[in-house]
Amino acid sequence: MNLRTLLLGLLAFILAACTMTGTPPLIHQDQAFTPVREARSMWRIRLGHPVTSEVTQTINATAAQVTDAGLEILLDEWGGSKSATWSGLTGGVQDRARVWIDVQDAGAPEGWRTLFSGALAVRPSNLNGKREALGDKYLRLKELPVAQAGGQVTPAPDITVPMGSVLDEAKVDLPHLAYTQGSLTPANVTGSRKFNGESIASALDGLSSLKPGWGWTTRPDDTFYFGPPVDVTATVNAALRGTQVQLRDVISEGMITAVRWVYKLPGGQEVAYESRHPRLPELGRSGITRYIDARSAPAIVAQTPTSYVMHTRDGDVVPSESLRKELQDGKAGGSFGILFALAGETLTATLNGRADWIEWSGGFGEGNPQPSLTLTLAAGATGTQTMGRADDSRMQAFRAEAPAGATATLTFRNGDAVTTGAFTELNPRSLRRDLLDAAAELLYKVPAAHAGNASVPGIQPPAGKITVQRPGLPEFTEKVVGTKYLLRQPMRTEYVIGETDAPTDAQVMQVLIDRRDQDAVNLAVNSGAGT
Repeated sequence: MNLRTLLLGLLAFILAACTMTGTPPLIHQDQAFTPVREARSMWRIRLGHPVTSEVTQTINATAAQVTDAGLEILLDEWGGSKSATWSGLTGGVQDRARVWIDVQDAGAPEGWRTLFSGALAVRPSNLNGKREALGDKYLRLKELPVAQAGGQVTPAPDITVPMGSVLDEAKVDLPHLAYTQGSLTPANVTGSRKFNGESIASALDGLSSLKPGWGWTTRPDDTFYFGPPVDVTATVNAALRGTQVQLRDVISEGMITAVRWVYKLPGGQEVAYESRHPRLPELGRSGITRYIDARSAPAIVAQTPTSYVMHTRDGDVVPSESLRKELQDGKAGGSFGILFALAGETLTATLNGRADWIEWSGGFGEGNPQPSLTLTLAAGATGTQTMGRADDSRMQAFRAEAPAGATATLTFRNGDAVTTGAFTELNPRSLRRDLLDAAAELLYKVPAAHAGNASVPGIQPPAGKITVQRPGLPEFTEKVVGTKYLLRQPMRTEYVIGETDAPTDAQVMQVLIDRRDQDAVNLAVNSGAGT
């Protein structure tokens, strides 16, 4: 008997033994209805034209010849397409080709449900190289500029209105995108903004930032979504077969629980404010400092609501609306001032809110001795500041934390009865602490109570939070920062918990800058109310 005959006989014996076995091998629950060969035909890749979005090629899982590592899809916390990566043969594809990835679903239209939609971002030079597609939020909408650059926009009843106009522009280059009244959740935030040659993604980021806690994305079904994060809590029981919970050590290195903002006033003085994370009392203070000014964050300064009274020799006079606006125009030596002919006459501003500093200026004629203007604060804020002859009409900034109800008084002193003086600015101002707190949210680095992932069989819907149950241990609920779909044999869903990607300082400053036009809109909307 030769070796070939011996091997054939051994193979026949093994096959016969397998046939006589009455008990099939144990397999995971999600494999029970997905035999090995069928698993590779349960999903497909559709490729489309970069410009028209028309489907040009459909490749099933077997023809794609994806490597054993499979195809990985990542969704963001809003349920939108973030990325898809795989290695294998997917035919000849163009740069920025449309990519849709579907799985079979008997309950979906035509039996397929789309898990990802995006554009090809990485096209390898070799046939078996890695490919990557990114969702429209993370690629194409960053590449497309907003057409309506510059110009004044009309205030809208809700920020979803200008969002819709921006999306209409995007559809010219991305005709597959769609939005409905249901996918644009009303934010109950009135306003609009100017578009100064920025990308569509940047414009949408700016509008979205006006509603703290909300976000926008492009979902796998090619619909645009704006609203709160996914409001679904999934329960993951680690004791169930096929479920895996992997937690990693939580690293608190580089923890940030406080952000100190420093704003420079005219003349070099500084105003500081500290934003604090709610968990600071628990974790302790660990802070960073960020410097801001009128150029980098023009919307961060607010005018304190103020009422004025002029005290003259002939009695008290309330300035007209036009004069009130002149006193708060932020320009030293405005087009006209409030003139006083006699020494000792004053202008008093009563603060109807908190102020961090007072900006003031004035002018006066010749006098002997030298005329002067003096600012005096009272009722909870004390101090004086005098502007003499050499400082005529130059803006002064007096650093003082003045509570509501405090008064700021400008007094004109002259050397003779002929000299006249003018008050051209008396403007209590403060930092927009609400905006600074919103920007600080992006800078805080607070360790999550738990970090890692929870993997479950099959393709499950995205979740905003997951409750993890483990035998013999207390259960916990943690925020989901991303949902992964692993299209391999067998298919799995992985919920990622822990920290999100750290933002750049540029993204933080964008939150502040994007409020500039919103303030202008609010002023326009409220101008008829007598403010």
